[in-house]
Amino acid sequence: MAITTNQITQKLRLEFADRFMPVAQGLRDEGQDDYEIKKCFNDFVKQESFRFYRIKHAPQTICDSVRRVLSQDADSKIEIKYCEIFYREMIPFEFQYKIGKFRADFLIDKWLVFEIDGPQHDKNYDARRDSYMRKLGYEVFRVPAWLASTSYDAVVSEIKELIVTSKH
Repeated sequence: MAITTNQITQKLRLEFADRFMPVAQGLRDEGQDDYEIKKCFNDFVKQESFRFYRIKHAPQTICDSVRRVLSQDADSKIEIKYCEIFYREMIPFEFQYKIGKFRADFLIDKWLVFEIDGPQHDKNYDARRDSYMRKLGYEVFRVPAWLASTSYDAVVSEIKELIVTSKH
């Protein structure tokens, strides 16, 4: 009998579920509801799947796969590049995350909105948008596209610093 991709995926999900159980219990102890725990589990599976895939396949293959999937929602190539960097650096993020009637380029660690601003951005609109997101408890980190595309290391270093110093 041939093994299908679905069977492999199911086996990996079961292995991930076993490893995730202590995390789930910790989330439950913190008062998280089932929806948040399932969301965390799905993020965990995605992260672990990419890690598994990188071990078994050449790095360029996973890079191409991520690009293909993410390019459907990306507004720019720079966003795709940051997705790849965040996966590689194991920075927890959600791409094109909906917050109310707005959409954030990235939601990092469930509290930090990371925006890459091209020349088309309307500063008044962005100010209203940022104010709305801050009222909901999010921090907003905006970087001009020219800087984001020339200083990956500095931007990622700043994001890591924000995560470490955050009390979230």
